[in-house]
This record gives sequence, C-alpha cells and structure tokens, in this order.
Amino acid sequence: MWGNINYPGSCTSLHNHGNKTHTGVIYIKKPRNSGNIIIDGKVIKVKENDLLLFNASKMHQTEINQSNKTRVVISFNYQVT
Repeated sequence: MWGNINYPGSCTSLHNHGNKTHTGVIYIKKPRNSGNIIIDGKVIKVKENDLLLFNASKMHQTEINQSNKTRVVISFNYQVT
C-alpha cells in the first residue's frame, strides 16, 4: 500500500504492476479538474471516495491534475487466493 499525491500540473506515468494479481486505488481527495485514471487507454471518471479494483497487469496512468489543489490517492496491490 502506498500514497500518491499529485500536485497541480502533475500526473502518474503509464505503468503496470507486473507480477501482482490485482491493484486498487481509493480517491481520498479528488478536486474538480484534478484528472481521472486511464486504464488500458480508457478514461475512467472518478470522484472523491471512489474505490477502483482492476487487474494489475493492465497498463494505467492518470491525467494531468489541472486544478490548483492536490489530488490524493491510496493505492495497493492484493492477491485473490
């Protein structure tokens, strides 16, 4: 588990979590115009308190934070047995 803080003008680059099975993200602070997540090329519109779970091998990134406030996300990997 880790936190991502995207200040105005920043984003998270395209990546995946390779050998993990699943990834989750929780949007703790999601100001208006602070950007959404893109998973396998598809923009997923998210709002504050949203939880997304997806296959960790999918390529994902975030849009640029175009607000004047910070976007805060908690991310984690997990395995279903």
